[in-house]
Amino acid sequence: QVLKGGVPGMSMLVCELLASSAASVCACFVQTPQEVLKQRVQTGIYKSVRSGAAQAIREGGIAGLYTGFGPTVARNMPMVCFTFTAFSRLKAAFKARTGKEA
Repeated sequence: QVLKGGVPGMSMLVCELLASSAASVCACFVQTPQEVLKQRVQTGIYKSVRSGAAQAIREGGIAGLYTGFGPTVARNMPMVCFTFTAFSRLKAAFKARTGKEA
């Protein structure tokens, strides 16, 4: 509901950018361990995802599954921000032009 009306004193664009940035970080938080394990299995470092997860946690703790989290966020965030904000703007333009919800 907050994003529908915006935050008082903040432009809608800033709200959209903040929301999409937060979404990108959350998505990377979920995706990074899977990516780490997938890449290590593909390159032959681990024999399977299960054994790889156990070994990664044994060697580096839970943080071992988040190797590369920062670069992943840096790679994904600009595109997510652009995509979400562009979609929101196009949806608003469609509504302004046609009077219909997209």
